[in-house]
Amino acid sequence: MSTAWPRQNLRWPPRKIDDLRRRLDELSATVNGKPPDSISEEVRSWLARLLVVRSCGYLEQVVAEVCRGYIEEKSGGRVRSYARASFERLNHPGSEFLLSLVRRFGTDLENELRAFLDQDDQRVRRELEFLVNRRHRI
Repeated sequence: MSTAWPRQNLRWPPRKIDDLRRRLDELSATVNGKPPDSISEEVRSWLARLLVVRSCGYLEQVVAEVCRGYIEEKSGGRVRSYARASFERLNHPGSEFLLSLVRRFGTDLENELRAFLDQDDQRVRRELEFLVNRRHRI
């Protein structure tokens, strides 16, 4: 990995994320598409599993890109190099991992994320944990 990451090349959201989102949306449309008879139930079931895996992967990559973008904007020099090295591989988007990750940027951000995860009787937290659990089971 190069240590140079010029600011003039920053784009939000990154093209990589746009492309991943587009492909995820296409897969979702296929799984949930009409007419239901155009794809056998067995194929639809396998596509749904693929959608779970790809959704979790998309979340992982978005988290990594957001962290990298934040680091790029808020740091420089050796601090930036050190911080970038901390975010080479993020491979578990569960709620406790995300809270721990966000805590590195400040407890105020952690508290904000915690409030988001816990609202509506922890609906988002439960859905996130369910997604990660299903991905691991697949």
